[in-house]
Amino acid sequence: MTSLSKKANEIAKAYGPALTKAMTDDEMGPFQDFFISHEPVSIVLQGSSGEEIHATVGNQEDADMTWEEFHDSCKTDLMSQDYVKTDSECVGLLGDRMIMHTGRINKADEIYTEAYFLLTLTDEGKISMLEAFNDVGTSFADPSC
Repeated sequence: MTSLSKKANEIAKAYGPALTKAMTDDEMGPFQDFFISHEPVSIVLQGSSGEEIHATVGNQEDADMTWEEFHDSCKTDLMSQDYVKTDSECVGLLGDRMIMHTGRINKADEIYTEAYFLLTLTDEGKISMLEAFNDVGTSFADPSC
């Protein structure tokens, strides 16, 4: 196992719990540690209305939003969905990119939405770009995909 594949598995194993802690306990540190810190992170997500959102996130002046703003935006959406936690696993690795599968779990203990993330990693194993693809059978994804 290469050092990057080991790091990819470590990221996937810890990502869900770190995101859960960030959204439920407002502890962003462990989640933010997955990402590069010297420049903004490029993020592409699907919004709650199904729209594609492109942004850069970081505490640098040229970022579209700070980590605190990112947290507040995500938390508002997740809490309106009865969010409890996120589970995650690594499902593929190609060069410096990994595919991670995530599932959001609600208060009824149901997975109410799933997504696949394409994460671009630095040599140090930090995420420099995150693209999220919602599963077409769940939640906000467009079923005509």
